[in-house]
Amino acid sequence: MLSIIEITAREQLYQFFASLFLKEPSREWLEGLIATTPYLKTLFAEEISFQEWDRLIDQYLQGDLTIEKIQQDFYDLFFVPVSGRYAPCVESIVRYNKMWGETEIDLRERYEQVKFIPEKLDIYLPIKQLAMSDHLGYELAYMAHLCNMETHSRMELRQRIQEEEIEMLEGHLIPFIKGYAESFISIATGTFYALFVQLVQKFLELDRQMILNSEVNGYGE
Repeated sequence: MLSIIEITAREQLYQFFASLFLKEPSREWLEGLIATTPYLKTLFAEEISFQEWDRLIDQYLQGDLTIEKIQQDFYDLFFVPVSGRYAPCVESIVRYNKMWGETEIDLRERYEQVKFIPEKLDIYLPIKQLAMSDHLGYELAYMAHLCNMETHSRMELRQRIQEEEIEMLEGHLIPFIKGYAESFISIATGTFYALFVQLVQKFLELDRQMILNSEVNGYGE
């Protein structure tokens, strides 16, 4: 059984990862990232190299990398088709090369069933205006929402919530991020976002295994 402490830690990590793709970079955003780095290293240092991450932070602290440059990476990678680096983090586009298809509808219905309302999130306005339920940031925020529900639910409801989490991980997030990483990381080399995608991919795999290994669920490999 996952403890409340473990579930809360999962919720906080999902919130953190969602914010990386939903919020426009700012000095406060980057300061939070720097403050979180030691914790991330304790979790992922054995699986992921933080050498490039540390280099980028050092460049920022020394004034060689500006917040404006990081913001431009955000715009070019996710919002500007003519940038030459455009790679929208939308599941329907990544997996099926289309927009507002069955995947978007499926996720919108899942959100509605548990009263998760992406439009109420404090996020970058253009993302909100796109209204794509299968945006990577929304899917990660939805997982944080499910974790929060878990911490306040009876045991039998916790199992049903975990079933939904497994469906999200296996049916959406893990195949989505796998396909995205294959093309995105090379496009985003030299930016924080290439590292973010690697971290999210590793975290999702670890989280799936954590749920499967918990005593609450009835799954098996």
